[in-house]
Amino acid sequence: MSWKPRGNLSPPVVLFYTDNGFGLGHLTRQAAVASRARGAFRPVFLTMSAGYRLLGQLGFPTEYFPSYGVLGLSKQQWEPLMEQRVLEAIRLTGASAVVVDHVSPPGIFESLRQRTTGVRYIWSRRGLWQPGSNLSALDLSDSFDLIVEPGDLASALDQGQTAVRSHEAIPTDPVVLVDPAEFLSREEAREHLALPPSGRAVLINFGDSNPDEVENLVSLTKSVADGVSRDGIHFFSPLHPLHRGQLPTIEGVTMKPVYPAARYLNAFDGAVSSAGYNSFHELVGSGLPAVFVPRSNSRIDDQARRAEFAALSGRAHWAPHAQDPSFSRSLEKMLRPIERSIAEKTTSVLGSMRGAYEFADIIAGVLDASDRAAGAVDDAFADPVTDTGRDSGPPKTATLVIAVESSDEQLDELATTLDESEKTVVLVADADPSPLYSRGLVFESVMTEPEWSSCGLSSYRDYLDTRISGIVERYHPTRVL
Repeated sequence: MSWKPRGNLSPPVVLFYTDNGFGLGHLTRQAAVASRARGAFRPVFLTMSAGYRLLGQLGFPTEYFPSYGVLGLSKQQWEPLMEQRVLEAIRLTGASAVVVDHVSPPGIFESLRQRTTGVRYIWSRRGLWQPGSNLSALDLSDSFDLIVEPGDLASALDQGQTAVRSHEAIPTDPVVLVDPAEFLSREEAREHLALPPSGRAVLINFGDSNPDEVENLVSLTKSVADGVSRDGIHFFSPLHPLHRGQLPTIEGVTMKPVYPAARYLNAFDGAVSSAGYNSFHELVGSGLPAVFVPRSNSRIDDQARRAEFAALSGRAHWAPHAQDPSFSRSLEKMLRPIERSIAEKTTSVLGSMRGAYEFADIIAGVLDASDRAAGAVDDAFADPVTDTGRDSGPPKTATLVIAVESSDEQLDELATTLDESEKTVVLVADADPSPLYSRGLVFESVMTEPEWSSCGLSSYRDYLDTRISGIVERYHPTRVL
């Protein structure tokens, strides 16, 4: 393979690695940091999130790799495959740093540090863990060169284990993807969301990948709000990209896929939302009156304390769940005319949401401090280690289907012809993978040629050949179509 020299004037590549999660939190936080690179580095994404195409819409070169659950493997069986995939991405892009947003990273990063040279590993370790949860993940702290903790307004209530190990991390202000100055005007936002230009509107935003749970919460919220309001309210709920059209129509609620939803917050007079890191800080920073309801099945993220902080600070209201009697009272308070003034004043006191800029500057500083004169490109892929000390599981016989040039329609048609009972892996580029999801088919994605040209070191043909060779090594297909 012929590699292009990076050259002294070309900014280094930073590989952003994210978990899949219940929603889009990992993607959104990483995208917030990557979008503040300001020329100091070139962001590339490798993610397990089914919402990976949203990153492409934001302009980031992105690749998707399936999680162990999607592959039907144990985490121990899956980790050697993931390690190989990360090494492949480092070698292809010449990445100088890898930023990992994951509350419980796979145990591959100590091995990766040993197998690569000139590459810095950074853990984006969000705090506010539930007390006693995720303790084993902290054993991985020494696998990283640096730990950065995105700031959380509710950190004063943090009783999780990261709170007593804060000395390990560099703190930032809260990280948000969209600054309030970037919000669309009320008129533009309402027109885009298909909301009437006048009258009150409320956002219902429950970021959960379970469509049944979201449907129940949206319907209940509308019913309760209608019961406590004195005039008609227009309701809007963003269609979550992970639902892939599974949500039915809910009468009286406008639903549309939008991302990032924060861009449209000026359209609303109030919001009812889960208290995940991104949704919480975006809403608090917007000055919009809100009611926060913590996600009931959150195992690590302490959304209840984050929602409670909103009430204790006077910024918003909360209820422990939507069936609690306090939910109705909180909605009634949120809809009072005075709430906007209270929310805006409290927001101004709570301070800056400039954490994404700070985090990007930390990455840039790490890159500047490292010795890049020799170049991470040629030296980044050390001699391979054949024994990783983990069980790689049985070889995976499969059919590899190369559908890189398929359009949405062609991929849809192809999916109907594939046998679900066979172990099939499909390689796609920018086509919509929904037909593959709906049929339970495994796939990986590659960058498009324009994406690759913005970050790659080799020709697009060489890039595809390397990616296909890697897939063959991972899955041992019996045939290639």
